[in-house]
Amino acid sequence: MRNGVTKDEIREALLQLAIYCGIAAGVEAFRLAKEVITEHDAQP
Repeated sequence: MRNGVTKDEIREALLQLAIYCGIAAGVEAFRLAKEVITEHDAQP
């Protein structure tokens, strides 16, 4: 997000990951991304 990638672009990349790496990896990636985005949004 600091390099200009939007939340929608991250979501699309993770959807592709889920297709190629498997649903379990995709679910974990979405969980981690949500955590990171929440922390990023909380910063001043």
